[in-house]
Amino acid sequence: MDIISLLGGIRATVFATVAALLLIFSGYQTYRVYEYKENEQQVAVAVQAARAKAEAEARATESALQRDKSHIQSTAFSERVNAQAIQDRLLADLATGQRKLREKFTCPIPASATAGAERGVEAGTQAGLSTADAEFLVRFAGDADKAVIERNEAVQMYEAAKKRLEEYGKSSK
Repeated sequence: MDIISLLGGIRATVFATVAALLLIFSGYQTYRVYEYKENEQQVAVAVQAARAKAEAEARATESALQRDKSHIQSTAFSERVNAQAIQDRLLADLATGQRKLREKFTCPIPASATAGAERGVEAGTQAGLSTADAEFLVRFAGDADKAVIERNEAVQMYEAAKKRLEEYGKSSK
């Protein structure tokens, strides 16, 4: 007996063959879908791990930036306090007369002036600035010091942030 007669004719044999091929194809597709879902789960786990790592690195960088900022701010604060203390001490000394700021000018003395006088002698070194003028100059210098300290603080913060972000960029690649 041959297969065709066993299956009940040509029509039945073709149908059985097509059904067998469909079952094989269906099984293969089921296997591919299962494999795809498994790969999808692996990719999802890998993405989640990469995201967690990136978030941890970002938190570490942010924490380092915050530490840098705090350190820079505390340093700048102590510099401002020290500058203010020096200014206050100088102003107090000017007010009590313990210190005097002197005007130093070099003024040419005409040749016909006093005998033995030298040209370019500092004039006005015996008389100090008025207290109000001296206080103005000290306060003005104090304001300049504060501006320099604030500028240095801003530059240091920028440099620290730039360094940390460069480190973060290198570590995330």
